[in-house]
Amino acid sequence: MLLTRTRRREREIGLQVALGATRLRLVRGIFFETLIVGLTAALLAMVVTASTFDLLIRQVPPIAYGNVTVGLDLRVAVFSVVLGIVAGIFFAVLPAWWSARLDVRTLIGGSPSGEGRRRRGFGPMITAQVALAIVLVFGAVIAGRAFISVLQIPLGFSPDNLIVINARPLGIDPDLGSFYARALEALSRRVDVVVASAGSSIPPDGFGAVEEVETSGGQRAVDVIHVLPGYFETLGVPLLRGRLLTQDDVRSADVAVVSESAARALFPDRNALGATLRSRDVRSRDERQFTVVGIVGDVQRSVSRQLAPPAYVLPPLGTSRDMTLVARVRARGPRALDDIRREIVVLTPGAPVTGEWWSAAIADQVGYRNPRFQAFMLTTFAVLGLTLTALGVFGAVAFLVATRTREMGVRLALGAQPRWLVRLVVWQTLVPVIIGILTGLVATLWLRHIAEAQLIDVNARDPLMLVAAVITVALAALVAAYFPARHVTRVDPSGVLRAE
Repeated sequence: MLLTRTRRREREIGLQVALGATRLRLVRGIFFETLIVGLTAALLAMVVTASTFDLLIRQVPPIAYGNVTVGLDLRVAVFSVVLGIVAGIFFAVLPAWWSARLDVRTLIGGSPSGEGRRRRGFGPMITAQVALAIVLVFGAVIAGRAFISVLQIPLGFSPDNLIVINARPLGIDPDLGSFYARALEALSRRVDVVVASAGSSIPPDGFGAVEEVETSGGQRAVDVIHVLPGYFETLGVPLLRGRLLTQDDVRSADVAVVSESAARALFPDRNALGATLRSRDVRSRDERQFTVVGIVGDVQRSVSRQLAPPAYVLPPLGTSRDMTLVARVRARGPRALDDIRREIVVLTPGAPVTGEWWSAAIADQVGYRNPRFQAFMLTTFAVLGLTLTALGVFGAVAFLVATRTREMGVRLALGAQPRWLVRLVVWQTLVPVIIGILTGLVATLWLRHIAEAQLIDVNARDPLMLVAAVITVALAALVAAYFPARHVTRVDPSGVLRAE
C-alpha cells in the first residue's frame, strides 16, 4: 500500500524535480510522513496489546512460556517503533528516492515504456508474496493438525480426583522406604481416600528413568520406573494381562510389570509374561533381574518429548530415591487437598510439603487439551494467515493495477467493455500468482521435513493440507486482483485522453 501511494505521487515528484528540487528535499517530506505513520502504528499496536494482553494470556498455558517474563516492556516498545519506522522507510522512502532518479518526462508524462518496466518489476514481488503465503498457510494447517493429533492421544490414566503430594523428610540420609510406608498407611486410613500409592514418575511429568534395561539383538530401549503397590489402581492404568504388584512382592522386589509398548520392545517375538529382564541403576550401576508378571496399558509420560516405554518395578530395600505420593479420593471436596497435605506434614515436621490436584496441573501443562486454548490457537493461526495473505497480495496487486490506470482509460475510450477489462487484469495478475503458488509448493517440500521432525504424530505429506493452503492463497489473490481492477476501470476516459 505504501508502494502504491508512492506510485501515485510520481507525477508530483516529477514536477518538483522539474522545478529544481533535490532528491534529499523530495525524500525528506516522505520520510517525516512515514515517521509519523510508523510511530502512530506502533503506539496503536501497544495500546491494543496492553488493553487485551491480560485477556489473551489467560488462554495460554504456562508451559508455553515457562519462567520467562511476558508482557509489555521497553524492549517491546522499542521493537514496535523500530519495526514501524524501518518498514515505512523501506517501502515508501526508498521507492521515492528511486523515483527521483527517473527521467522527468517519464514521471510527468507517464512514458509507456517506464510504466512497463515498473510493472515487470512488481510481478516477481507478487510471486514472492504468494510463495511466502503458501508456506505460511501450510504451516498454520500443519500446526492445527498437530493440535488435533495431540488432542486425540489418550493419557492412559485418569487424573480426576487424583491428588499428588511431594514431600521428603529432613536429614542427610533419611529412611525414605519407611517414610513412604508410613505415609501410605496414614492415607489409607482416611475414609475419603479410595487408594494411595507412590512412584518415581507420575505421568505426564516427563521424569526420566531410575534404571535402564539391558537390551540385545532386536530389543529396543525401555525405562525402569520405581513404584509401590497400588500405583496402577491409584492412577487408573488398566491391567491387560497377568497381575499387578502386591504387598507380598515388596520383600523380594524381583518382579516387574511392563507397559504394552515395553512388552513389544523387549519381547517382540514371544509372550512377555514369565520372561525375565535385567536392569542397571543409572547412578550406582547396580544390577537387578526381574520376572514379568503383568502387562498394563500405555500412558502418556511427557507432553513435550518422546520417552521410552516404561517397565515398573518395586524399589530396592533401603532406597534413597525420592518418589511422589498419589491418592485417589472419593470426591473433590473444598478441603480434601488441605486435609491430606496436613496428614503428611505431621510425618515430616519442618519439611516442605506441596500438594495439588493432578487434573489442574495437567491442564496447565497440557494446555492444548483445553478446548478454549485449542479454539483460540487455531482461530489465531487462521486469522493471521488469511489477513497477512490478503493484505500482502492486495498491496502488491494494487500497485501493479495502479500502473495500468492510463492503459485502462485508453482501452475504455476505444470502446472496451469494463467487464472484459476486469477479466483481462485479473487473468494477467493471476499469472505471477500461479508461479508463486508453484514456488510455494516446492518450498513446502522442505518445510514438511522440519514439521514431521518437530511435531508429534503429524503427516505433512497429506495432500489435503496442500490443497487447503493453495485454495486459501488463490482466493485471497483473486479477491485482491478483482477489486483494484474493478476500481481502475471506472476512470474517466476523457480525462485520460486530455492528459495524453
